[in-house]
Amino acid sequence: MNTYAKTKYHASFIGLSIILLLAYLVVMLKGVDLQKLILVSFVGVTALGGLTFIWHRWWKKAHRFHIAVSLLVLSSFIGAAVPLYKVAGFTIYPFRILLAWCIFMLIGFIYYQNKYIVTGLSRMKESIFTSFGGLWLFFGFFALSWSINPMNTIQDIIFLASGIFLIYLILLVYRNEEDYKELYFYWIIMSLLLVGIGLINHFFHIHLPISRINHVAQYQKGIPTAVFTNENDFASFLAIAIFFFLSLLKNGKSLAYKLIGLSGMVCSIYLIVLASSRANYIAILLGLIVWFLFVLKPSQRLRLSLAGLLFFLPVVIFLWDKVSGVLGSVGKELATLLPTEGGGDSVSIRENLLKNVMVFLENSFGFGVAPGNIELYMKKFQVYDTSGDYNVHNWWAEVLIHYGVIIFVGYILLLIYLFIQLVKIVRTNHDQASRYMGEALICGLGAFTMASISPNSFMALHYNWLFIGVCIGFVYMKKKGEDHIVKTNGSINHP
Repeated sequence: MNTYAKTKYHASFIGLSIILLLAYLVVMLKGVDLQKLILVSFVGVTALGGLTFIWHRWWKKAHRFHIAVSLLVLSSFIGAAVPLYKVAGFTIYPFRILLAWCIFMLIGFIYYQNKYIVTGLSRMKESIFTSFGGLWLFFGFFALSWSINPMNTIQDIIFLASGIFLIYLILLVYRNEEDYKELYFYWIIMSLLLVGIGLINHFFHIHLPISRINHVAQYQKGIPTAVFTNENDFASFLAIAIFFFLSLLKNGKSLAYKLIGLSGMVCSIYLIVLASSRANYIAILLGLIVWFLFVLKPSQRLRLSLAGLLFFLPVVIFLWDKVSGVLGSVGKELATLLPTEGGGDSVSIRENLLKNVMVFLENSFGFGVAPGNIELYMKKFQVYDTSGDYNVHNWWAEVLIHYGVIIFVGYILLLIYLFIQLVKIVRTNHDQASRYMGEALICGLGAFTMASISPNSFMALHYNWLFIGVCIGFVYMKKKGEDHIVKTNGSINHP
């Protein structure tokens, strides 16, 4: 890198540090109490340390558009936790600003025929998801024609468009093994940040303004929510993040990496238990089953089975009461997905919500009720009583009833395709970069199936789209072969 470029990047980094410092001083001058200052200090120091590591490891020689998209990816973990401004009910926060900036940059690069961007766009044309994402967006706009609440539909389409554009940008920018190793460590760094905030939530009872825990009784103040509105959203994130930590523990060459992986896993499980998110207990179990069946070698499975039998057999014998209690709790959560008889309990409510979804789907001839309309349909047209609960609490049902059978089937087929390809990658690639990301994604995808039914709406959670985008991009990169383009400052070099 030439002297001018070094000076420019150093100046940018110093500028970012100054901005973080000024933000910290503003918070102090506002008279924030000591407890909240602890949270601000932790976030600020962690963010600066993480950005320093990322800068020196990946961004020094990166294309400026790569840096912009990477900042967008990092901001997607924070979501709406840092609202900057509200306009007519529409909240502006860092992710949305950076998304608009990336699109603006992209238009400029296309206009000037930048080689880095043109090459990436040519690769995207061959991706199946590029066409499917466009079809999904088109159907969302088409559904406006029968929406009974167009404003809700437009709001849902904005979330959908944000998620699909994020996936498009991942396909455009991240092209080789080193890029996906970079993305992998983004997950680790940001997961550590969110786990740290969750622990502060629990032990110090300090929560961000977005958290619902600010308005609950004192005995519930220890429930962690990190940067999310409620504990279920946070627990679903952790159920996926756990398998990035597990991959780091298993594949990390240094002791430090293994300790970070182990600590991250233990703290994540602890926070999920505190959140009492039973769906995510099952999500973790599904992820571990995938890890056992598709990641471990036969000899490793045998050794682990024998060790587990020797450890758990005495536990089951001597602590049967506690074990049966845990199994009963899991059984109740599984029962929410099965037909039951009953009155106003949560099992019956969930069953009736899904029954209403099927009625609405049948009445709409499989096209759905249009994005953002299901709660209004539940209030006005429900056939089965849901005791005042109108949110379906199920991502799969949400996609089905909002976007219809065609989009739903396409989405399911996409996930099945990704899972099959990830299994092939994990079994045939033995280099460290592939193991890191491949194992984390395949187990995370297993956990995703249940983690996605815990939040009220998975559509608005950016980590949902980021995770699927990384799966799509990684599979595409491995299937088509590495793009050997080396990232440089505005140009392309072929080694």
